[in-house]
Amino acid sequence: TLSWKKPKSDSLLAESSHYTFVYDDNECSLVVLNACPEDSGVYTCTARNLAGSVSCKAELTVHEGKKIKKRLTDHYDIHKEIGRGAFSYVKRVTQKLGKMEYAAKFVSTRAKKKASALREMNLLSRLDHERIVYFHDAFEKKNAVIIITEICHEELLDRFIRKSMIMESDVRSCVRQLLEGMDYLHSRNIIHLDIKPDNILMADPHSDQIRICDFGNAMVLTPDEAQYCNYGTPEFVAPEIVNQTPVSKASDIWPVGVIAYLCLTGVSPFAGENDRSSVLNIRNYNVAFEERMFAELCREAKGFIIKLLVADRLRPDTQECLRHPWFKTLSKGKAISTEGLKKFVSRRKWQVKQRSLISYKSKMVMRSIPEL
Repeated sequence: TLSWKKPKSDSLLAESSHYTFVYDDNECSLVVLNACPEDSGVYTCTARNLAGSVSCKAELTVHEGKKIKKRLTDHYDIHKEIGRGAFSYVKRVTQKLGKMEYAAKFVSTRAKKKASALREMNLLSRLDHERIVYFHDAFEKKNAVIIITEICHEELLDRFIRKSMIMESDVRSCVRQLLEGMDYLHSRNIIHLDIKPDNILMADPHSDQIRICDFGNAMVLTPDEAQYCNYGTPEFVAPEIVNQTPVSKASDIWPVGVIAYLCLTGVSPFAGENDRSSVLNIRNYNVAFEERMFAELCREAKGFIIKLLVADRLRPDTQECLRHPWFKTLSKGKAISTEGLKKFVSRRKWQVKQRSLISYKSKMVMRSIPEL
């Protein structure tokens, strides 16, 4: 195990909006966010195992500097809202210099949300992968943290339902890309914890490349420490979130199976009459693999989903998923009607409307799972 101590203190540092730990292969780093002179001093890192312990020290000196706060409106023109989530909304913005378009996510810092908003900003700023939405800039206001990213104009399901039919290979390609993005995150001990169709965007109108977005629920895994997640989107959360047991990288694998099932059959496998019945279906692993639903799909597609929708300890990791025979299939496979997907999208929009949420753009909203 690894632990860090603050200067002139015996207390151990914990992951927060001020400190974050970065694990990259065999290296571990402590990152001090928004450092101030009070952070100056000697930090101690101790590594322990059965053979004993070893420590090293590093000195940090922070000089007082003149704080200049950037204002969003000095750099960007703000346009209409293009999306909304449980704790945030997204607007299209145009950079004043160069006129490039971006997406600005306004994350509320009210109700003790500031730490998680800053954590999302700092985490996204460290990521660089073609399957992850690209971070561009960030601003901090009194009641919001604003994260500027590349703009993606379409969600995965919106792309699919524009056609009357999609091919099995279209779904396979998107699932492969999703796993590639998650493999990058998991290699850095980051788990997303809100993988769902809303958070899979198409890079541009003329490309089949996807981007994973919305890291508001993401966390960095700490070795040998049980970590829990209270929020998720019913129908897509893993059983361990429903049961309030520790989360892991496997918690991101479960929703990949749910999304693959949904896109291939047009049926959301755990959908109940309401959110509570949906999470109960997940808790009880109540999923049907009816022969008629998979009759014309290749055998490997059904086998892939079955491997993912199991207890967390039995789920394959991202590398194992990508080695699955389904991804070695070269044929385009069956043409799949999108009627089921259209009904799913329509139902989700109706459910959101019933909850009287402000924006029709938001289809699937995170809920406090223990309260359901």
